[in-house]
Amino acid sequence: VGGLEVAEGDSSAATAMSSAGQASTVVYVFSDGCAWCRQNSPAIASLYSQAGDRFRFVGVSVGHQAAPSTPPTTLPLPFAVRRLAQRDGPFAQKVPGTPYTLVLSPQGTVLRSWMGAYAGTAKTEIEGFFHVKLPEIERP
Repeated sequence: VGGLEVAEGDSSAATAMSSAGQASTVVYVFSDGCAWCRQNSPAIASLYSQAGDRFRFVGVSVGHQAAPSTPPTTLPLPFAVRRLAQRDGPFAQKVPGTPYTLVLSPQGTVLRSWMGAYAGTAKTEIEGFFHVKLPEIERP
């Protein structure tokens, strides 16, 4: 995804998204301040537990203004999470909102993307794409 830069000294997210391995990468873009992102935490954790052996997962935290020494998120996510280096950079401008989920091929091509929490049509599509069963999302 063009224009993605992670915070200085934090290269594992960029490596996971750009490495030419065999697995596709699920990029989960979220904000700690987003109520839907908090509500979606159990669903993305469930997706990871069911598909983490077939896909790489990386979280990208946007809109987090904490000091670099603080953790990039307070959400209970079971995979590596990195803070976006430039809140107003090109990648951030391409994100329509949070939560936002992208599936990247090993070559970096966007295979699928979903905007919003895993409810309704998005939930059905995600379950079909990954061949998983996700929990229901409660409204914030």
